[in-house]
Amino acid sequence: MSNLLIVESDNDRYFLEALIFHLNMDVDVDYPICDVDEFECLEGLNEAKLKLKLDNIKFDKYDKVGILVDADAEGVSNRVALVKKVLTQAGVNNPPNQANMLVNCPNLDVDFAIGVINVDGNGELETLLKGIKAKDSTYADCLDSWRTCLEGMGKTVTQKDFDKFWLNNYFRYDTCSSSDMRQASRKCSKEAAFKKQGVWDFENELLDELKKFLNLFN
Repeated sequence: MSNLLIVESDNDRYFLEALIFHLNMDVDVDYPICDVDEFECLEGLNEAKLKLKLDNIKFDKYDKVGILVDADAEGVSNRVALVKKVLTQAGVNNPPNQANMLVNCPNLDVDFAIGVINVDGNGELETLLKGIKAKDSTYADCLDSWRTCLEGMGKTVTQKDFDKFWLNNYFRYDTCSSSDMRQASRKCSKEAAFKKQGVWDFENELLDELKKFLNLFN
């Protein structure tokens, strides 16, 4: 028997695999919540997507199951409430009512936990990654001037979209060497950036809450 961690996106999975490796833990990270028919990851999170995912999991294969979602603008408590509601719909008769708490579901004989990625109560993975970057981020940081230019022209970009764009530039230009650029599709991709040494500060205190969640599966 093993442990299972359900995440929202490929980026979550790549990062969690890197962090779990750093912590020397034994947790299986399942594929993200996706539209299985089209093999396309769905943006955001709602009841239907999570319910579909849970309905296709054979819980008797696992000792512990964790569900990790982004706080986004909704906040930690609202995200926990959403996941708890869907767990109940999926037949879990004793779901956790707060984050980072492992609770046994007697009728399935599985322990469940809910984790919420956040920075100061809100945000998503990109918000967290931006806060724990370990390399010089000159190329990515210069996007601030780009956003200022847009605002001067009456255009706006959301913080969520800006963080995603920032991260893409950090991956592509700040963490990729000139030799890697020759094979950019393979060596400068998001997946590659999560596997490189020295790209992330895994000891940053912003990761303390996420580590607490992961330690439930140790």
